Amino acid sequence: MSCLPCCFGGRAAWAAGCRADAPRAQLSSGSILGEYAGSSEHFAGVPFAQPPVGQLRWKKPAPVEPWLGDLDCTSNRAERLGRPVQAVAPHEDRQPAEDCLHLDLWLPPGTLASPMKKQLPVLVWIYGGGLLSGSKDDPGSSGQGYAEQGVIFVCINYRVGALGFLCPRNGDANCGLWDQVSALEWIQREIGNLGGDPAQVTIMGQSAGGDSVYWLCASPVANKLFARAIMMSPASFTITPDQAYELADEFAANAEADSGDLADMQQLSVEAILHAQQQGVYRIFPTMGPGWRELMFGGSLPSEEPAPDPTTAGLFRLPEGHEVHGWPMPVAVVDGVLLKEPPLKALANGVASHLEIIVGGNKQENGFRAVSEEEPHRACDGSCGRYVAEDEQRETMVERFAWEIAGCPALLGASFKDVKEVIEKKVIPAYEEELGEGKSSPQLMNDAIASDFSFLAKVHLISKRLSMSGCCRSLYRYQFDGYRGCDAFHGSELSLLLGVPGDGVDRKGSMEVDELLDQLCLHW
Repeated sequence: MSCLPCCFGGRAAWAAGCRADAPRAQLSSGSILGEYAGSSEHFAGVPFAQPPVGQLRWKKPAPVEPWLGDLDCTSNRAERLGRPVQAVAPHEDRQPAEDCLHLDLWLPPGTLASPMKKQLPVLVWIYGGGLLSGSKDDPGSSGQGYAEQGVIFVCINYRVGALGFLCPRNGDANCGLWDQVSALEWIQREIGNLGGDPAQVTIMGQSAGGDSVYWLCASPVANKLFARAIMMSPASFTITPDQAYELADEFAANAEADSGDLADMQQLSVEAILHAQQQGVYRIFPTMGPGWRELMFGGSLPSEEPAPDPTTAGLFRLPEGHEVHGWPMPVAVVDGVLLKEPPLKALANGVASHLEIIVGGNKQENGFRAVSEEEPHRACDGSCGRYVAEDEQRETMVERFAWEIAGCPALLGASFKDVKEVIEKKVIPAYEEELGEGKSSPQLMNDAIASDFSFLAKVHLISKRLSMSGCCRSLYRYQFDGYRGCDAFHGSELSLLLGVPGDGVDRKGSMEVDELLDQLCLHW
């Protein structure tokens, strides 16, 4: 057969080189032509919203525009589409592009032969990457295995970095999350005609994807678009609109925009935004998730201790002369629209009472293991933690972890001496008791505290709210301990879920910090 041309987004697109029996589906916006992945039916690069460019930059996604003819949704066309614009250098050659609001579909074999007779469950994968990077095209994001088990698998793109989570004045907050909402709305609208059951949609995400799932569950706008949710290794907290504007102003100065207002920011080139993300110098550092600050300094800390110096809106500010290079990790905004109140409070108030939820993390999320005894300073693949020398002094550990919690809401105005006292008198003794005599070496102590500060304490805080009566339909909490001799570092479970290679090493365990983190995070 000859494939028909179509007009989409002002560009001619052809479904070229397609098999005569290639899968075809009719959407409300037009026809899509796909391919076979094994025995499953695969559609790649399906647009679910308009390209967020020009006047749509830093705005909620607009509905996708219809097209004529068959839109080529094979891998050939998808490989020419750009990744979301990254705040860190992408791992592959594909160029970043603002026109990134596409999704991939894998349908079980034979689904399109009689889609109206099917009511298949739908699994939506939301990738991680610290909200700074990531793409539906990352290695291991294929849904072929799920489709061959009778599940419709959907992998969605969303804006990351500044384009997804910066909030200029007069712009929309949480654009990356609104992209996810738009994709979920697309699924509710279209999936019935593709053999799926819109009442059986599960969203699943890991790391920043886990944060996204957490925020979507806490949103009364978003959480009616799915029935089940799986949060894997969530970590981040949220900020206020005024705090978001302060971050936008500092970013605008780095990008040499006239101001942090939307109109001025929309005049920036993508190159200027990328440069500000990757090379800009930043002093304002949102404490969106303890456990990562040291990594922003390349593994070492400034010699100068931070004095209480909060911004007007109440954000932690690094000591003058000790700025970080590259935009600090983005975070969601309690904007009063998508997120009407802080997510932990929303969950405690029952906003997710209709949902079935799984939440959990890995036993040694931020742990460290050396490649060998000969190379103790170099971590094995999969380990994101820090090497700690056996002779490291307690004072050094106190200093490092005090830096991690400085600026938390309950300690924003505290002197660094008082912050260190929290670590010295509350945190370290609790871990010494938990780890037990003879097991609290500097490395194990560091790994346990770092894993909890960065991820596992957040898992506990979320679980604690959801376990309250009436706060969700059902709750399952898990901890992944590794498998077949493999460690349970951050992300190591993805090899089981999506086929991403694991790190192949073993690790010891840690604990949850419960009441302490609850106290430190009073206003989150």
